[in-house]
Amino acid sequence: MGRKKRDEWVDDGRVIANMDVDGMPYTFRRGARRNYDAFGKKKVKSDPIELNKKEKRSIAWGTASAYLLVLVVFVAGFGLFMLFASKVWLK
Repeated sequence: MGRKKRDEWVDDGRVIANMDVDGMPYTFRRGARRNYDAFGKKKVKSDPIELNKKEKRSIAWGTASAYLLVLVVFVAGFGLFMLFASKVWLK
């Protein structure tokens, strides 16, 4: 009784279930992972967007104003908490 000869397995590149875990180091075939997305398809690089000076300034101003708004909200909340603590809580 001899062993049955198996057919040669060929990888067709399909992904049935993505086994990548976020935050887990991936050391096997380090460069190959960057070329494919989560479903095993090749990533297509798009052309970079060219922005003029006015558009870049507008993006920078929008980003800075969003950060400043968050900062103002946190400072106002902290100030209200200190006012509450000094007038009501620690009285």
